[in-house]
Amino acid sequence: MEQRAREAANDRFMHRLREAFHAYGYEQINMVGLAKACSLSRRALYYHFSNKDEAFRGMLLWGQEKSAEAGLAAGRRVLAEGGSGLEIVVAVMDACYADSRRMLSRSAHAAELNYVVFRRFPDVATYVAGMFQDRLAELLGEMAEQGKLRLRSGVLPAALAQFLCEGVRGANQHLADHRADGLAERCRAMCEAILFGCCER
Repeated sequence: MEQRAREAANDRFMHRLREAFHAYGYEQINMVGLAKACSLSRRALYYHFSNKDEAFRGMLLWGQEKSAEAGLAAGRRVLAEGGSGLEIVVAVMDACYADSRRMLSRSAHAAELNYVVFRRFPDVATYVAGMFQDRLAELLGEMAEQGKLRLRSGVLPAALAQFLCEGVRGANQHLADHRADGLAERCRAMCEAILFGCCER
């Protein structure tokens, strides 16, 4: 119970930190501004992070891990409800990638924050993407065993997971202005195209 309470408190803190970066961007906010936006004293914020880079890195890692967990949980729910292979994959990818893009699109600083992630913290994005891709491959393997997917000869779950992740990430990054319009439809179309190429009907 104590562990859950700590995790919930950490989630609230990280959520406020993400809201602060979304509201003020990366360059225009400092540790004083972050502390104020998170309703913390400077000392309390410095207890968690020694500088703005560390705060952004921590928030980014937390947010991407939460998105990956949400995506896999959404897919498992659809699997348990008897959904098709396409419905399961779309639920996973939409919750993991498109939801975070929709959230970011509400920020006036979306382009700046996206740039900061890939220019200053690519290691975080790479780490979480690899972890998510491995867990997606496990889910795809289970789906194949249960007959939800019939992979073509020579296509392994790990390869399909890589195709799906790269395809949906690419579709999400396609919009230069980071609008959220059409993300769900584009995510579904990308998943369907990749599954059509890798699975038998």
